[in-house]
Amino acid sequence: FFFFDLVKVNFTKGMEQILKNAYKSENLNEAGTAAYFLSLYGGKENREFIEKRYLRWVDEWKSRIADFNNPTLEKAMREQKGFQVNVVSALKNAKSWKLNKAELIRLKQTCFSNDCLGYFPDK
Repeated sequence: FFFFDLVKVNFTKGMEQILKNAYKSENLNEAGTAAYFLSLYGGKENREFIEKRYLRWVDEWKSRIADFNNPTLEKAMREQKGFQVNVVSALKNAKSWKLNKAELIRLKQTCFSNDCLGYFPDK
């Protein structure tokens, strides 16, 4: 939690670059957290940056949709699932941009797991 507070009070261009590098990381926990911070404290130009990797990820993993709701997920799949949930949350709840209704529908359509779909309650 200390890191969350540190980023909040000290978000600089240098910090933004560190987070962008972290988002490119193979460490999915790190990448998902970086997307979260970029969406909260970075500028709206980060939206395209986050979406670009996320859409590549969707293309790579869409053939394994059924695996994402398996209750006995292997560690690697849990990490993939967590990455998706973190990035979808970041894109949907960003402070520097707002998705319109059509964009929210498209984002929801990229969800592979029920956890991800949980960010889109039906009304």
